[in-house]
This record gives sequence, C-alpha cells and structure tokens, in this order.
Amino acid sequence: MAAISTIIAAVGLGIAAAGTAMSIRGQQQQAKYAKQSLAAQRQAEEIRRQQMNLDAIRRRREIARQSQLAQAQALAIGTAQGTSGSGLEGALAGISGQAGVATQGSVQAQDLGNRIFDANAMASYYQGKGADAQSFTAIGSSLTSLGGGIIKNQDTIGNLYRQTFNRPMSTAG
Repeated sequence: MAAISTIIAAVGLGIAAAGTAMSIRGQQQQAKYAKQSLAAQRQAEEIRRQQMNLDAIRRRREIARQSQLAQAQALAIGTAQGTSGSGLEGALAGISGQAGVATQGSVQAQDLGNRIFDANAMASYYQGKGADAQSFTAIGSSLTSLGGGIIKNQDTIGNLYRQTFNRPMSTAG
C-alpha cells in the first residue's frame, strides 16, 4: 500500500512540476505577445505623428497661400479703385497679421500633438514593463506553489527516494 501512495505522490509531483513549467511557458508567451502588441501600437503612433506633422506643414503652406492670395486681391482691388497709402498698407498688414495668428495656432497645435504622442509612447513603455512584472510575478507564484507541494509531500518524496535508490536520504550538507 505504501508503494501505491508513493507512486501517486510521485505522479502528483510530476503533474505539479509539469503545471509549473506550462505556467511559466504561458506567462513567457503572454509577455512576448504583449510586447509585440505594444511595439505595433508604438509603430502606429509614430505613423500618426508623421501624419499630424505632415498635416501641420500643409496647413501652414495653405495659410501662406491664402495670405498671399488675399494680399494680391487687396492690392488689385485697391489699385483698381485708386486706393493707395496707409489704407492699403493697413489692409495688407491686417491680412499678414491674420496669417501669422493662423500659423501660430498651427504650430501650437502641432506642438501639443507631439507632446501627446510622447506621453502615449511613455505609457506604452510602462505597459511593457508592467507585462514583464506580471509575468515575473506569475512565475514566482508557480514556483511557490511547486515548492509548497514539495514541502507538503516531503515524507512521501523521501519514501520515493529511499525506494528508488534503496538508501536513506542524507540531511547533512
């Protein structure tokens, strides 16, 4: 009867070890895929940043074109009406001022967008670190369970050792 309980204990420990190994492997895969997912998200964020910067450049060019067009129209209308001097200069300066305000708004929006992308990149970085820590914690938990199972079954393990190798276990180092 002792031999059967020893065999059952050995099978149980084997299953516990296999379960721990599977748990460790699963956590490693989970961490790997979480990192790959975060890398893909970072790549998408970088592409969105490039798109935002391109749009900002296009907006500033469009503002400059619109400003030049408005100034040319004001000059043409002023010339056609015989207007010159400070009135025309004031109109042209107003158009330039509006273009400057619009350009400044575009630059500020681009700066804010870049800061948001930087913050998202940091969040992604820390999510990866969190996945690593979670994996490490799960591995530790699995090893703790295995160690607890070994301690709980130390008598049975000792019997198994004695029966297998036909000698007592040494407790001295």
